[in-house]
Amino acid sequence: AARRGARTPPTPPTPSRTTASASASLTWLSALANCIPSILLPISDQSQTSPDFTPAPNQRLEWIASDIGASGDRRPLLGLVIVAVGVPILRDLFIRQRPGSAMLVAGLAYFGLLAACIVAVRLAGISPTEAGIRSVTWRSLLLGIGAGVLVIAPVSRLPHLSFASAGWLLVAVIVEEVAFRGVLFAVLRRAGGLPLAIGGSTAIFTLAHAVSGWPALFLVVLAGIYLGLLRAIRGDLWASGIAHLLMDLVSLT
Repeated sequence: AARRGARTPPTPPTPSRTTASASASLTWLSALANCIPSILLPISDQSQTSPDFTPAPNQRLEWIASDIGASGDRRPLLGLVIVAVGVPILRDLFIRQRPGSAMLVAGLAYFGLLAACIVAVRLAGISPTEAGIRSVTWRSLLLGIGAGVLVIAPVSRLPHLSFASAGWLLVAVIVEEVAFRGVLFAVLRRAGGLPLAIGGSTAIFTLAHAVSGWPALFLVVLAGIYLGLLRAIRGDLWASGIAHLLMDLVSLT
């Protein structure tokens, strides 16, 4: 039996709204801090050890789960598509209005597109090998040169480029190849195989050049399919990149 006169333990005070809000904020900050290392550090998954890794049909939409733990999150893919389409369009529109700012605007656009690719790669767990970033091989070099020569063969005169123009052309090709035939191609291939990878990357590549207008867009579609096939044949970005460089060179004539 309880002793008479025993003191009843004091009731703990009810936390105020300010205290509860601060506690919730600390919880979210702690969760975010735990996510940062997994985004910044390399992700070890099956796709790194096997370049041709393809998830099972019931896992094709679950691989892109975010680090917060929401399975089936497609936001990295959607965000990358929006940036890959929107940034080039805004770049072209802005440069048309202010031609003198071409170098600055193009540089910011390419930097933003590469940053979006890095974020998408970390969230999706795509290895550089799966994105087509591999060591160069002589077969890829020969295929890229041959495929490019087939395109430029009818051209009788190549344009004269300054060192700066040639440098920007090379930067544009590298960024576009990494974004469209690299990261997006790998993302779409995981989701639905090579047909979706080639068709989807071509569609997004075409939308990104929408400012070019018709009939130039028809040539962009053909170029997207052509380069997508080269990417699928060799599995790297060397063949499609070299052919892309030669095709862009011809487009300046």
